[in-house]
Amino acid sequence: MNAVWANELFTPRDGVGETATYGRQMHAFWINGNENVEMLPGVITDWQVSEDGLSWDVTLREGITFHNGDPLTIDDALFTMEFVFGPEAIETSLSPERTSRGSGHGKYRS
Repeated sequence: MNAVWANELFTPRDGVGETATYGRQMHAFWINGNENVEMLPGVITDWQVSEDGLSWDVTLREGITFHNGDPLTIDDALFTMEFVFGPEAIETSLSPERTSRGSGHGKYRS
């Protein structure tokens, strides 16, 4: 694993490279997809998108629990969505520290 790209929080928002690969084994997807680019249920079993595309009404899969046994709630889902897609996520992903932390060998270097 390349330590330069390490993500100590193991969050899907900031995962790239190997970190994203390992993260896929630890995080459930809200909605899955298949080879036909069709959206399939994941943590969210049903969804309706508003006409303007700005809001979603979702149904969470029942029976999902955290490692400590606590059930997944809509508040947990909202926290996650705000964390992953909120303004801070965009700022973090596009920050100079984030986009220039690469390392390399040979012809291409950062």
